[in-house]
Order: sequence, then structure tokens, then C-alpha cells
Amino acid sequence: MKPNSHPSNPEKIRVALIDDHPLILDGLRLRIGKESDLVVSGTAANCAEAETLVETTLPNLILMDVGLPMEGGIEMTRRFSARFPGIPVLLITGSNDPTLTHAAIDAGARGFLFKSGGVEELIQAIRRVARGETYLSLAAAAALADSIRAPDVARTLSPQEIAVLRGIAAGHTYKEIAATMGIGTKTVETYRARLALKTGLRSKVELARFAVRLGLEC
Repeated sequence: MKPNSHPSNPEKIRVALIDDHPLILDGLRLRIGKESDLVVSGTAANCAEAETLVETTLPNLILMDVGLPMEGGIEMTRRFSARFPGIPVLLITGSNDPTLTHAAIDAGARGFLFKSGGVEELIQAIRRVARGETYLSLAAAAALADSIRAPDVARTLSPQEIAVLRGIAAGHTYKEIAATMGIGTKTVETYRARLALKTGLRSKVELARFAVRLGLEC
């Protein structure tokens, strides 16, 4: 585990880098360091180092490889999401396995990219996820688009997500959906963001069509 020695700049997005390949780790650290609004808070090469790094540096964002030794990036994402809910996780992978996208989202990742997407896309994803948005690379979205054709796709959705999806399909506003569910509007927006990640569908029209495909009664 290698925390940065210089004092953190509160105006910059502090990124914790976690990858077991030294060349990739060094390359990402150098590239991210060139951005005026980003700074690397430290690096880690395995799950044990990763946990210590996050505990000691409390970054604004965790950028982590899926294929970590020991527990792996998916399990570590689940652990970080539980222990540090305010620190979003952005997962990257060199694998083209489409099931990893669903697994990453279910574990609590706020973003997911294939390494084939390039560094510029990664920089954009870091900024968006750090400011509270979700990010899915085009390749990951395409993988999800293929997977949602499966008949068991509804099993990946929580009851709350299904309720929000049903409300969207019925043409209700977030405020109306919130009132029906007895939750806040911000919570509805969170469920909507999770739906977008799990399905790869962004617009209300796409989500409404998807609800019809699932046979949800609106």
C-alpha cells in the first residue's frame, strides 16, 4: 500500500487506485496526476492493502480492478459499499464477461468500465462518479443490453426498483412515485439511477418499454 506523501488538496478529487498489475497501476497514477482537478491518494495491489488504503486516506473515489487477488474486486466493492457508503467505487476490468457488469452493480459499484475503453473515458468516468453520478461504459451498456433479453432479468431488481419502474411506466413523476411508496424524492432518484445501471437504459421511455417487456402491471 502506497499512500501519497504530499498533503491532500480538498479542492481536488482524491482517487485511491487499486490494481494488482504494477505497470497499469503506475500508468494510471501518472495519467491521473496530469489532471488539474484529480490527485491520487494512494495505491494498493491487493485486497488487504486496499482496505488499509481506504481506511487511512478516505478518498473521494475508489478506482479498482475487478480481478484482484484474494477476495476480488466485486467482493471488495460490496465491503466498501457497506463500510464507506459515502465513497463511490468505480470498477474496471480487462475481461469481456458480460455477467461482470451485473455483478459489479449488484455489489454497489457506481460505475463500470472495460479497460478497452481508453484512458480519456476513464478520466470522464472518475469525474462523473465522484460528483454523485453513475457511469457505465458503452461496452458495459452493450453487455447489459444483451443480458436483459434473458427471462430472469427481473430477479436482479429489488422490490423498490420494480415499484419505481412501474411508476415510471405509468407516467408518474418522481414526487408522485415517492408519495405512493412513502419515501423521499431523492430516494426515488437513487432507485432510478440503479435501474439505469442494471438495465443500461437511460430515458423514461426506454424504461417504460422495458417494464412492458417484463410484464409489469402499471
